[in-house]
Amino acid sequence: MRVTRASGRSYPRTKSVVALVGLVLAAGGCQPTFHERYGGAGNDLARFVREAPDGDLMFGGRVGAGDGLLLRTDGAGFERWSRSFGAGGSDGFESALLRSDGGALVAGVEAGNAGDAWLVAVGQDGAEVESLTYPGPALEQVVALAATPDHGVILAGNLLAGTPEGFDHWALLIKLDASYGEEWRQYYGGPDQPGLADVVATQDGGYVFVGSQADGGGSTQAWLVKVDGSGALQWERRFPSTYAAASVVATDDGGFAIGAAAAPGNLGAVLLRTDAHGDEEWRRSYGDPDFNVGEMASTLEGGFAFGGTKDSALHLLVADAAGNRIVETTLDRGSLGYAGADLVQTRDGGFAVVSTCKPPSESNHDLCLAKTDALGRSAPAPG
Repeated sequence: MRVTRASGRSYPRTKSVVALVGLVLAAGGCQPTFHERYGGAGNDLARFVREAPDGDLMFGGRVGAGDGLLLRTDGAGFERWSRSFGAGGSDGFESALLRSDGGALVAGVEAGNAGDAWLVAVGQDGAEVESLTYPGPALEQVVALAATPDHGVILAGNLLAGTPEGFDHWALLIKLDASYGEEWRQYYGGPDQPGLADVVATQDGGYVFVGSQADGGGSTQAWLVKVDGSGALQWERRFPSTYAAASVVATDDGGFAIGAAAAPGNLGAVLLRTDAHGDEEWRRSYGDPDFNVGEMASTLEGGFAFGGTKDSALHLLVADAAGNRIVETTLDRGSLGYAGADLVQTRDGGFAVVSTCKPPSESNHDLCLAKTDALGRSAPAPG
């Protein structure tokens, strides 16, 4: 089932945006770098960043008033447009998927009813093309989405249902056709499971998702689940001595790479490599207990990059395909406080990292976007 929503609107800006842009000389030419804040008058939260085919960056999350937020900059960080979507309350975007026409699909939760899975299609100029909700039995939030081989979309998220004892959590997949109509939905896990974090389509037409599941000892562990093209469970795997999985990447050999946290609070990064059946082949731990892990992304060379924070500063860690650490750097050492991070490697070999940030002297949060070169070097952070 889907319900058409109201159109998006321009996001009112109250802060001037002056990008701090540098040119870093690297193999193959100059790579633009910058580190900039974007935000309105309220608390804004960063959730995702993507690179468009023309080199622009699209990123967003939530507006403080409770709307979905989407921005687009050029490759040097100068804002082209910003838009907010929704009707206030607790609406918000959690993830995005670029479209071949230069637009994007953004997804999250729409606060109407009990809280519905929400998908918005926008054009290259940020104008809303379509806004759809997919009502379920309780609050359902999309946290990730992926393209499917039949030109449809898989939405992945969590159901949160109130009970006399508290709340029940279930992982959720919703399969959409090429017109974004719902084909099926399935729930996974158990009523007390913490939930799903990321999803990818697999070579056999199915899907794999990751998240966290209770370990029976009062904590959680990373969780990997494989389903077929109809959503039927095929297998699931759990990984002891981890806390939660945040990201999954399908590798060229048919296996999977999982970005996870080692300890409660999402502290300490862990890279897990599995075969096509989800059986662990190896793991690498990057043991700094102060590294608060965000998302993991694949690199152009077949390796992996983690974004996150360390001592409230933005942090980047890059490993090769064997998990060997090759770059680790702190992008800002304290002029701003940061929380959470998503990242993507850009076509010039650098990285774009987005995070929620706040100067110590201010009460509201903004979105901070840093563009680095291939060695993780960036322009200074804004004040």
